[in-house]
Amino acid sequence: MKNKLLTLSILSFALFSCSNEDEVQVQQKNDEAAKAEIMNIISNATEKTTQEMEEEFFRDNNYVVVNPEKSNNIVNSIKANNTPIHGPYTTTISATPAGVLPNQKIIWKGYEYPAAAAYVADVNTHSVNILLPDGAFGFVNSMTNQGYNDYGAQTQGYSFSNVIINGKNYLNVRTYTMKIRWNMAGQAINANVPSYGFGAKSVSYSYITP
Repeated sequence: MKNKLLTLSILSFALFSCSNEDEVQVQQKNDEAAKAEIMNIISNATEKTTQEMEEEFFRDNNYVVVNPEKSNNIVNSIKANNTPIHGPYTTTISATPAGVLPNQKIIWKGYEYPAAAAYVADVNTHSVNILLPDGAFGFVNSMTNQGYNDYGAQTQGYSFSNVIINGKNYLNVRTYTMKIRWNMAGQAINANVPSYGFGAKSVSYSYITP
């Protein structure tokens, strides 16, 4: 009887050991597959500049950008010509990104965590389109919780463009944040930068009617 119990105990232990070893091997294979997938994403990461991304977005969404030089000249001449200004008015940009450009290789300058190095990040666009009267030119006075106006240069700020969408005149206001996903070795980082650029944003804007 004792011999039978001993045999059963040894058999049970052997079966448990095999089962446990199988689970470890399956987990290792899953980990290896996940790492391979991450490294594939990293090797295929693209490097779009802010300007390239904006031009592509405007083109794909049929935004007609009003001549930026003309717009800037008009805004810069407001004080000199005593042009009447309408505003300021206030609107809000949602804390939820309007769009995400995934898997971009960036050279992080290390102003905050993580350390300066190359990484793969998702770029978040925080934007709003503000309807203006026909022929008006809008401009931004200020924005709270600013991200970057250029995620490559990582300069704090915002950008705006006067655009025509389906025949209507809009002021497009935007700023960018990033989620740094991995370093180039595949180590997870998951840092949201800039840390001060998240949350809803209050935008003060005005416009002129030349």
